Amino acid sequence: MKLFKHLVLTLITLFGSAGFADNEIPSDFHGIWDSNEQTCAKRFSDTRLKIGTSTIKYLESSGQLLDITESSSTSLIATFEMSGEGSTWTSVNTYLLSNENDKLTQVFDNGRKVTRIRCVAI
Repeated sequence: MKLFKHLVLTLITLFGSAGFADNEIPSDFHGIWDSNEQTCAKRFSDTRLKIGTSTIKYLESSGQLLDITESSSTSLIATFEMSGEGSTWTSVNTYLLSNENDKLTQVFDNGRKVTRIRCVAI
């Protein structure tokens, strides 16, 4: 029993309580995403999403990663502390990455989906 407790404590120390090292967004999700090539080419777009190691940024709001609930090579469910337009709120976001890593679908709580393409260069 002591060995089991030690093993569990070691795993929690190494990977955190959610099981993800350093609580970082997987690198396959990093980048700039927008609705199409034309909006990717614009300086500003109200459909743009930028994903970093621990942050997300939309045109008028941004979020700091709080926790990762689920993570795989093609899906991410994460909680963010969001701020924008004078307000702050907590948001649980679901992102699905295509097998080719070129499309990202955000699934909202109400079932609505928004798919963006990876912007190659801005």
